[in-house]
Order: sequence, then structure tokens, then C-alpha cells
Amino acid sequence: MWQRAVTVSEKANGPESSETTRALSGLGTALEGAGDYAAAEVVFRRAVASSEKISGPDHEDTAVTLLDLGRIAEDQGKLADAENAYVRARDIFARKLGADDEHTRYSDEAIENIRDAAAKE
Repeated sequence: MWQRAVTVSEKANGPESSETTRALSGLGTALEGAGDYAAAEVVFRRAVASSEKISGPDHEDTAVTLLDLGRIAEDQGKLADAENAYVRARDIFARKLGADDEHTRYSDEAIENIRDAAAKE
């Protein structure tokens, strides 16, 4: 279903539109849920690149997509990649929404969890 949504959105709105980026995020989440982490990572990387072009590299939408990318990297045990994505998202949220915002706090928790996991390896 999500692959079809991406295809339809790309034809109707272009490959770099907010609608296509949302469809990509949905597809990435579906792939993650199915356990196809490698494919989900490719899709989330594409969604991040699209969001950066549409909204800018420091926009909250880009930060949300970075959280998705961080989560899929974490799912695959790519802790350094996950931390990089989470830190970048946290920095955006902190600048745009403040240190006390729930998105910033969520990102801080994700970073702490990654660092704890990395320390145990």
C-alpha cells in the first residue's frame, strides 16, 4: 500500500514534495514493521534528503524524519549512525522548539539510550 502511495505521490506531486516525503516515511515504517530494516533505511534516507530540500536542513519536519532514520539505524545495531541522526534531530528541536519541548526531550532520551548501549559493547 505505501509503495503505491509513494508512486502515486511522485507522479502527482513530484519526487520531492511534502506529500511524497510523508508517503516515504509511511513506507519506511511499514518496511521496519515487516523486519526489512535495510530497505527501510534506504527509504528513510531518501525521506531525509527530500525533507532537507523541501523544508530545509534545520526544519522540524527534517528532524522528525531524522528520528525515523535514527530508529532504523538503532534497530540494525548501527549505533554510531543512530546517535548521529538523534543528535542532529535534537539540535534542530532544541533550536526551534527549546530544550524543554517534548521532541527535544525524546531525542535526548534516545541519545542517552544509544550511548548506554554503545558503552555495553
